[in-house]
Amino acid sequence: MTIVRNTADKIRELWAWDDCWGWDFPMLAMNSLRLGDVDQAIAYLLDPLFAFDDAGYPEGGSRVPTPYFPGASSFLLAVAMMAGGWDGAPGSHFPADWRASVEGFAPGL
Repeated sequence: MTIVRNTADKIRELWAWDDCWGWDFPMLAMNSLRLGDVDQAIAYLLDPLFAFDDAGYPEGGSRVPTPYFPGASSFLLAVAMMAGGWDGAPGSHFPADWRASVEGFAPGL
């Protein structure tokens, strides 16, 4: 786990964030959740570079067309992980001060 945490820290330090788009932010959010860092997961999902258009679709940037559906699906998967947990850590993983209430979510893999 030390190697995984160090890798996540190095990614946060070195990645060219202006060049990230699509599923990058939700993927990193899911990794942060699995590492127990809910606040960092939220920061990735709310990053201004993880943009959505006026209709609510994730933008693909200059590389892929909007709406970029892998960005939408990975965002929903990350939120579902926050609601239902995953194998070995079931249950809600929202920030405590959100007082989120969830029901009916099965843990992911």
